Amino acid sequence: MEYIYFNSRDELLRLRITEIAYFESDGNYCNVVTANKLRSPIGMNLTNLEHALDKQLGNEATTFIRIGKRFIVNKRYICKVNIPKQRLVITDYDRFTFQLHPTPLTSWPVPWGFWLHAGGSHGWGAGITSSIGLGLGV
Repeated sequence: MEYIYFNSRDELLRLRITEIAYFESDGNYCNVVTANKLRSPIGMNLTNLEHALDKQLGNEATTFIRIGKRFIVNKRYICKVNIPKQRLVITDYDRFTFQLHPTPLTSWPVPWGFWLHAGGSHGWGAGITSSIGLGLGV
């Protein structure tokens, strides 16, 4: 599947999966931020969004990973994790760079060499604790 769809009472949003940088929670709804820095609201919370991604994308849902209570990030764009500064940098090295602050980063029970593993088949419920690798294809 190349696109994912979100609709509300008034509009339909069609997004190319590879262009989604991250989703950010904002209470009962969330925002999707794309590689061209377009920010669009989606009328569901992050937990419901996880289920929608799973339902629409199937196995491709593993492209995204939930990070803390506020973010779902496209794993392809994870560039840097800084625990002391509580910062996650995602970038495509061309059009965008975002610095996210998903707290607490110290609660991640994953060794920070997680880029060593280029596979993995973990689902939403398991999060990043289920595999040493994120499947980043490095």
